[in-house]
Amino acid sequence: MSSRRTTTGKSALEPIRFGDTDMSAVLVQALAASEQVERWTHGFHTYPAGLHPDAAQALLTAFEGERVFDPFAGGGTTLVEARAAGRIALGSDVSPVALRVAKTRAATPPPESIARMRSTARKLTAEARTASQPPEAAVQET
Repeated sequence: MSSRRTTTGKSALEPIRFGDTDMSAVLVQALAASEQVERWTHGFHTYPAGLHPDAAQALLTAFEGERVFDPFAGGGTTLVEARAAGRIALGSDVSPVALRVAKTRAATPPPESIARMRSTARKLTAEARTASQPPEAAVQET
């Protein structure tokens, strides 16, 4: 039986900087992001080797332009952050799963769908505030 390898508790390597000094500093700072993020759709689906949302946000801020193209979109983190910043976001990936996740995370539902979701959320919130216990159907045995 092999032991599982983790990076927990291990110190990170000191970054080696070369090239453009300002851009190098932006990259080092962006890649140091590690806090959990609860904005937009970032919690919708995890994706292996995904870019941290704060890193994507920092990198998008470092580059001007109306459009963003991410050739390795993965779970769509860069696309979500670009759309949130008001930019046109385009992405591609070789994985059909990645494309489906990215498309879902970066999509903007039509206004009528948003209205239905808000209405449903309000009803659920009102029911939750008055309920003393969760309904039987919502309780799962483990």
